[in-house]
Amino acid sequence: MPRRKNQRLDSPKQKLSPTMTTGSLVLVAVGSIIGAGFFLGCGVPLFNTGKAAILAYLLGGIFMVLIISILAEIASVEPIEGGFSAYAEEYYGPCLGFVSGWMYWTSGILTMASEVVAASIFTRLWLPFLPLWTFAIFYSVIMILINTRDTTGFARTEGTLSILKILALAAFIVFAGYGFTKLFLASNPLLKKALEQSPFFAHGWQGFWSSLPFVMFGYTGISVLAMAAAETREPEKTIPKTIRIIVIFILGLYLCSIFLITLLLPVGSTGTKISPFILTLNRLHLSWLALIMNAVILIAALSSMNTALYGVTRMLRSLGQRGDAPSRVSSLNRWGVPTAALWVSSIALGLTITLSYFLPQTAFTSLSGATSLVSMFNWGLIALIHIRFRKRNRTQRFFTLWGYPWTSYLAFILAIIVIASAWLMPGQRVGLIGLFVLFSLYSLMYRIKAFNAKKQAIN
Repeated sequence: MPRRKNQRLDSPKQKLSPTMTTGSLVLVAVGSIIGAGFFLGCGVPLFNTGKAAILAYLLGGIFMVLIISILAEIASVEPIEGGFSAYAEEYYGPCLGFVSGWMYWTSGILTMASEVVAASIFTRLWLPFLPLWTFAIFYSVIMILINTRDTTGFARTEGTLSILKILALAAFIVFAGYGFTKLFLASNPLLKKALEQSPFFAHGWQGFWSSLPFVMFGYTGISVLAMAAAETREPEKTIPKTIRIIVIFILGLYLCSIFLITLLLPVGSTGTKISPFILTLNRLHLSWLALIMNAVILIAALSSMNTALYGVTRMLRSLGQRGDAPSRVSSLNRWGVPTAALWVSSIALGLTITLSYFLPQTAFTSLSGATSLVSMFNWGLIALIHIRFRKRNRTQRFFTLWGYPWTSYLAFILAIIVIASAWLMPGQRVGLIGLFVLFSLYSLMYRIKAFNAKKQAIN
């Protein structure tokens, strides 16, 4: 089924310009992944499952590799605006294209809200007397202003923030590794007791499975890769190269960090009030480094929020181009930025972060859990899209997912498992119900839209 086009928006002036290189795309992708979902969100898996968190993040990493490889294969052949939502329309019809696009947009709004709430939590370490919502509003305004300029400025900003995050994780691994080695060689009694008495699965298999939505929240930012493909130079070469670099960086940094935290922190000492990274450094009596790390983690949250805002505005523009949203949101300003889509998304963000005012203690957990579940719906859909993509496209590709079709089916099954696992954690059952409500709501909206279009055609 051919993709619908808005002829007015296909003019050169209304097309996004291909300004991203391999380096900028890597930094944008890494920036979208490494955020509060990892730095703060890892506290829930560590609490729920103890040392088995390393296994949970390894499983999540394998899932991420499958999805990112699928996105790379499709995007290198069809680098179109709208990412997998446009692919869903092409391979499964306009209804699923409509639903998946709005689900991605919703997921992005929730991601931004959770990241800005996390950034506010980090800031309160220094200014505990100010309410959470004041920081949330302040940071939101800054990120919105950054996104009003062209992607060159966006990529430059995101590149700088991403480099800081990578260096911070690397420094944490070095200092935490040195601290653990020093304590181990000194036969520290507290460390020895923690290593000997702490079970691998702290709360059994139920604790392990219930932690998966929060584990996956640390990986969900990778979907922005498909959105950035339309603004990438030579995507058939750039995207595959980007994937290989991202996989090495993310898996290496994530797994090493989690491994060291599980060795140094007692089971049950983590949560979402303070980052496990800060707790670990404080336990090693590196309070000066913990303060620096807190600043970098704050930057990490804002960086992920920045890339999420980039993704949702591009998705909303694509929906407008396809007639699934008002066409006005597709227009670009003189810098080639879809400002109407940006402002609509910003209003939705403002409404969402009011949760930090009404539920300051649980806002991050509620938002991150819901974000993960909506993202898993999209990831499962990406796996199904890949199966049909392969059947229709027999041409030579620069990058292919190994093990097809079994790896595509595995990715779909993993998405179902993560979604279902939310039921094991009472606090996340509302998010699971919300996922089905959103899907039903957007499906109904499409049916109403299709009915009105048919009625107008008859008249």
